[in-house]
Amino acid sequence: MAKVSVIIPFYNASKHIVQCIQSIQSQTYKDFEVLFIDDCSTDNSSVLLQQTWEEQNNNILARFYKTDNNSGPGVARNLGLAQASGEYILFIDIDDSMDKEMLELLITEAETHNLDITECQAIKIEAGGNEEEHELLSNPSFAGKNVSDKRRRKLLTTYTAYIWTLLFKKEFLKKYNIQFPAQRYSEDNAFIGCCLLTVSRFGHVKRPLYYYRVDKESLLNKKNKDKYNEKRRSFDHILNFANKNGLYTNYEKELEFSYLKKGYLRPLLDYLKENDAPQSEQILDMEDHLYELFPTIDKNPYLEKNLNVRFAFNLIHLAPGIVTSGTQVLKDLKKLLSGNK
Repeated sequence: MAKVSVIIPFYNASKHIVQCIQSIQSQTYKDFEVLFIDDCSTDNSSVLLQQTWEEQNNNILARFYKTDNNSGPGVARNLGLAQASGEYILFIDIDDSMDKEMLELLITEAETHNLDITECQAIKIEAGGNEEEHELLSNPSFAGKNVSDKRRRKLLTTYTAYIWTLLFKKEFLKKYNIQFPAQRYSEDNAFIGCCLLTVSRFGHVKRPLYYYRVDKESLLNKKNKDKYNEKRRSFDHILNFANKNGLYTNYEKELEFSYLKKGYLRPLLDYLKENDAPQSEQILDMEDHLYELFPTIDKNPYLEKNLNVRFAFNLIHLAPGIVTSGTQVLKDLKKLLSGNK
């Protein structure tokens, strides 16, 4: 049985296969298996993947699975999680790549400190972009490994989810039955949100070990009205998990603020930015859903500490016409939110 299971969902990804496989097989740490999950590709991805793996194989165990229907990365990752034999789980995307020391550094940190979750940094690379335009993706690190009540509240209100930078102890995921919702978008936000509510030991490797590739022509980046609803539903998933595990009451204000920022404001700004003729009923539906869940959201204590979020919320709520008047306003608001920790 391998120590680590690397789970890779894919759909019509033939042009990225070679680079991904090379980064997997170049790992300095060797005690791992790879689970490729085909989400019912319509091209030759699955055949090409198996051929390429066999041609470049260096005795790393690989298993191949296929979902029953094309259902998105959430269902594909759940299938991989159910089949994984490793003590630790890493999810990566097939169009990305790993530093050759990624597994070694993460597993060393995880085992040395008995961590439930171990995080590294990542580099965001835009296809065709210049080297200097690459962006470091990172979260603030904390002193110590134990997740205190104070630290959990901080994580719930500031943490940005990057699923492929996290090594999970499988025992921890099984204990709380943490799974991805059956969604095509923002399923990773839901999964990580549930983890933040329950994690006891959390550590960091302060080094970029993952290369996240952004392809502007990618299906994941095309305009799709339903993705805004799925971003919202990902936070509904977190709220349901919190209620089921008796955690909602204790972290109500943190969950409320996180929902406002990531489940309402950011999806709404994305929707307005990417639609030349935004539908008023869509905007009203988002706001109605927010107030249905949190009738007193205006009085959330974190709004007093996070003026950028308060400003964006008030502007959209009180003067939506200004927000829809130009893309620069939307860019400025998104910049305010992304800079808010």
